[in-house]
Amino acid sequence: MYGVRLSAIEIDRTRIYLAFGDGAETMRVELLHGMADEHAVMDIKQRLWHETGITARISGW
Repeated sequence: MYGVRLSAIEIDRTRIYLAFGDGAETMRVELLHGMADEHAVMDIKQRLWHETGITARISGW
């Protein structure tokens, strides 16, 4: 498959990191999320998996 694809998702206490790439080059985007509890993070992890097929890695919780 050609083009830039989402390759990884990571969620920590303050940010969601999205990694995009095409094999030769990778870009990482950081988004502030403002979630305060672990239940909200797990809900977002499930939604991201459902929408993208990528399992988010949770760190720092």
